[in-house]
Formats: sequence, C-alpha cells, structure tokens
Amino acid sequence: MKFRLVEAYKDRAFIEDAFKDAVYETIPNKNAAEQMIKSKLELMDDYDWEALEQYVNDLQFPLVICRGLKAESKDKIDLTPGNLGINWTIDPDLFFDDTSNFNDLDFVVIGEISEDQVDWPNTI
Repeated sequence: MKFRLVEAYKDRAFIEDAFKDAVYETIPNKNAAEQMIKSKLELMDDYDWEALEQYVNDLQFPLVICRGLKAESKDKIDLTPGNLGINWTIDPDLFFDDTSNFNDLDFVVIGEISEDQVDWPNTI
C-alpha cells in the first residue's frame, strides 16, 4: 500500500504547517520568514481558522481547476506546462466577473487534479 502524505482531515496544524512551509520557501531569510509567519498568524481568530478548515476539507476530488491565459495573439498561444497562465481558481465564474482580476484574460484552461497533486503549502 502506498503511503499518502495528504491527511484525511486537514486541521489547524496541517494548514499552519503548510503556510509556514510556503513562507520559508519564498522568503530565504529565516528571521524575515518568522516575522511574516508571526504577523500573519496573529491576524487569524477562531472564526478564520474554522472557515479555512471548512473550506479546505470541503474540496471535492477530483477537483476541477481553471487557469486563465493571456496570449500574444490567437495564433501565438503557449500551452507548455511551464507557461500555463496567470491565475488558478476553482471558481470559473471569476472569469466573467467585472470586479475580478481573472476577467482580463484571453483563454481559460480547465482540468482536474487529484488530492495528492495539490501543492498544499503554496495553495494554502
């Protein structure tokens, strides 16, 4: 049997660890990373944690994801894996919302991923 790194239930510790991993990965200075982590975690109250846990645990897999793409022209569309767009979302309606950052894109790519394909630190 293959060991799964993804827990059946993602609790506060799982979410907090994923967040910390992402900060340490993006901020190379350990002191700066710890300051960022501390300041962000201090902003979270019980309601925020409950809402975040609920959101993460309500995700249904396989998860349908959408990625918006900008293209130089309709003839120059680069769909190579390293250049798959600008923003990911699980809410395709954002591409049609005038107040969304997703609405100024030329194309939308839609796909499915399994739970073990989620990059939890960078997602959280």
